Amino acid sequence: MDLKQRKNTAWVFLTLASVFLIIPYIRIFSYPFHSEFIEWAFCSFVAFIFSVCFIIIQPNKKLKVIWLILIITSPLVFITLGIFLSEKAEENYFNTNGQKLQALVSEVKNKKIKNFNEPKYEHFIQRDSLNKLINEDEFNDLKKKLEDFEFISYRIAEDGSVYFVLDNSDWDLNGIAYIEYDNGKWKRITGNWYKWSD
Repeated sequence: MDLKQRKNTAWVFLTLASVFLIIPYIRIFSYPFHSEFIEWAFCSFVAFIFSVCFIIIQPNKKLKVIWLILIITSPLVFITLGIFLSEKAEENYFNTNGQKLQALVSEVKNKKIKNFNEPKYEHFIQRDSLNKLINEDEFNDLKKKLEDFEFISYRIAEDGSVYFVLDNSDWDLNGIAYIEYDNGKWKRITGNWYKWSD
């Protein structure tokens, strides 16, 4: 491989490394509550591999040193930046969807159904007598509204707080909640809205 080819190949590796470093941040703004550690770890690992390839192939020693320094310092920078952007994305999410979410909270409370976590109406209606308060059309309408926010279920706590479960992880239950009285347990996003996880 001649010098020109090495330079061109090195810049390809650098471009790929940069793309994989940026992907998680794009995801933050597209899906602020769906960022997963495994996704961050995978993108970081791939970016690291491409970075190593860049350092090996790049003939310019100064560029090698600069990129090596960036790799060493990047974890702290990316974690700090990720936390900052995540918080901003969550605030933006509620600025955009706050009224619709508030309307959903009011609706689920008016339904008097404390737990909504069945995929089919026939399963839902058989679970307990309270579910007879809702007919199939109302069930499908409520399910559609939950799906619009990528919620798979909700539950209403004794204090009136509403916990929505996000359809974003096979590892644990997590989501956002409208909490009437702050118990200091969950991280507040804005107003009465909090992030929660089990």
